[in-house]
Amino acid sequence: MPTSATLKKIVLSLCFMIVLPYSLLAADQFLTLDSLAGKAEVQKAGQEQWVLVKNGEKLFNNDLIRVLDKSTARLKFSNGSLMYVRQNSQILISLFENSETNLISKHITVFFGAVFFIVKKTLPLGPLDLDDIKVYTPTSVVSMRGTSFLVSVDEKSGASDVEVINGTVLVRNILKNVSLFIGAGYKTNVALSTDPVLPVALLQADIDAIKLWVPMFIMEREMEEQLAKAKRDHYIITGKLDDKVVILPFDNKSHYKGPWGISRKIATALMNRISETNSALVVKVADSAASDPLKFGNALKARFVIAGTIQEFDIKQHAEITVRADEYKEYNIAQVTTYLQLIDVASKKMIYDNTFSGELTVKNSANSTWQYVRKLDFNLHDSTFAQTIIGKAATSMLDQAVEKLTLYLRH
Repeated sequence: MPTSATLKKIVLSLCFMIVLPYSLLAADQFLTLDSLAGKAEVQKAGQEQWVLVKNGEKLFNNDLIRVLDKSTARLKFSNGSLMYVRQNSQILISLFENSETNLISKHITVFFGAVFFIVKKTLPLGPLDLDDIKVYTPTSVVSMRGTSFLVSVDEKSGASDVEVINGTVLVRNILKNVSLFIGAGYKTNVALSTDPVLPVALLQADIDAIKLWVPMFIMEREMEEQLAKAKRDHYIITGKLDDKVVILPFDNKSHYKGPWGISRKIATALMNRISETNSALVVKVADSAASDPLKFGNALKARFVIAGTIQEFDIKQHAEITVRADEYKEYNIAQVTTYLQLIDVASKKMIYDNTFSGELTVKNSANSTWQYVRKLDFNLHDSTFAQTIIGKAATSMLDQAVEKLTLYLRH
């Protein structure tokens, strides 16, 4: 069994790897310690000593905070989200700006102890764009938006418990890279070398244990909100789920701002390709994005839900000149890149995810530029568009995606 020091090294290594894609640290971003009963200490970024803190203290990127024995603390995010920290708990604050989206990401690492999160919905992000707030432990990554849940970590083994009171979270095992959706009223456990266990119903004892250090009115409010939500969205699935695949409109994270609604266009193109290669499946594109893809798929009695983001959709110019400067060439490069996630509704798992990229390089000509292509409609069934540089790149990307997805959709 790994020691506490080993587990801490694992988590710190993970945090370092996570920060790399984010080039700009959010120096002006912070969390506020807005309530403290007892004592807590902070180790500021880059320092070794621990110092006592008071109400109103601001915590910045890479600050560590530990809540001491017989104490509790509450930390507040700028958007109103809250973290209740139990006694004998230690966490790391990571705040940085995503250089691609300009959104401030908030990553919380729980080394040991327990934290109860109340995460508010803020930005209208994509269906599975869960990077706004994430929680890391020595064994798991928890992604969410608009929910309340508990994360507790055993100091010796690093095993993590996740208990959901309101909403839905996605729990991923760090080493095995296996994910599982956990809905309200359920919990899971993640050890270092095992998959997240299938959801188990919360017991009254579980809820009572949280109420010992999270204000009772907070817990009751979250449970009432979930109950009201369940009444509004009440549905019962009878019998076998239909052989249906629902594709959510993709989240466009590319720099493309042109006239085509590529979020729906590319999702529709994927729908057509899957339908052509899997005639037994009913495939449709949803009218709008869904904050809870699993629940959305259940409501439609679909076996699978596909969510994705468009990471690259562009035509770029490239020039080359020989060393002797006796030859000059210009090229246009089209690239279409998507990240796709396939969710199995019955098992409540994300069973496959991958990035697919189609790229084509041609000599610069009038019909290989945006000036020409943007005059056409995005329609891969139209041979004129399909033969364009961006049409061929999109087709290549879809070919790769459908080949891989079909392996799972046939079962």
